[in-house]
Amino acid sequence: MERLRGLVGYEKYEKIQLEDGDVPQPQDEDCTPSQRTPSNLTRAVAGFNLFFLVLNLFAFFKLYVVFPQARNQQLREQSFFSPIFDRLDIPVTTKTINASLANEDDSIWRKTPSPEVDAAWERVSKLGYHTISTADVLALGKDPSMTVRAPASWDRGDDAHIVQIDMTHQIHCLNAVRQAMYPEYYPVRKLMKDVHPQHCLHVLLQNLMCDASVNVMTYNWMETQQNPFPDMNIQRKCRDFDAVLDWHERTLVPLSEKVKKPEGVKQLPLTPKLKELLDAHKGESSDETVGGGHEGHGH
Repeated sequence: MERLRGLVGYEKYEKIQLEDGDVPQPQDEDCTPSQRTPSNLTRAVAGFNLFFLVLNLFAFFKLYVVFPQARNQQLREQSFFSPIFDRLDIPVTTKTINASLANEDDSIWRKTPSPEVDAAWERVSKLGYHTISTADVLALGKDPSMTVRAPASWDRGDDAHIVQIDMTHQIHCLNAVRQAMYPEYYPVRKLMKDVHPQHCLHVLLQNLMCDASVNVMTYNWMETQQNPFPDMNIQRKCRDFDAVLDWHERTLVPLSEKVKKPEGVKQLPLTPKLKELLDAHKGESSDETVGGGHEGHGH
């Protein structure tokens, strides 16, 4: 019991006998509540709280002042590793997706083929080389002994591996599907007639499935229409495409810069189906074969 009293700071009081009309007077020092010094447990709890407060203040200062958040932190948290996040700022904005069945705003992306339309598509789908480090290759889960290094003539240093931006590849594929819609306008190359559009549709489908958008479309009643009509013009959070495209155009190495295979490098074996495909199209010009990369595509 005495130990418990010590822990909670128990104080002893004495009963004061008063006559009628008396006013209580301060007691002598011996009769006042006993003055106890804080117990060891009280000191420990107070010390721990103070230490925890100082630790939190230090962590906050270090995190937000000494080491600010990484560039494009929000995008990093929602994406697989990409060294491009370290090279430019990519703002995120709210955008209305124009999904009208009619070309209400006269968008060039929906127009029939013409030199003007081709120039617009060529710009946003232009493929090109970029380079990353060996550490970046490892972070991608790839083997740096198997990846292609940039030629010395590019002046990118000894630790430069060739890469391509996925954004431009996807738009390149969409453009290929678009061109397949107009065989009378675009020359039909043998391999490209079937293999390229099939490849591109598969790439785009997988990316749409990976995104698995759960944005929603409302419905309206429309004149002359008896069924609910979908309003496909939805709001989306979008990465700033122009910012990425601008960086891509300023820093790319054009595909016209040929990269020759050195002697003695490690090579991936052809799969049976890929070997069969390439063998079936031997003798075609380099821009018509998958190995030549359909305009240097790199497949």
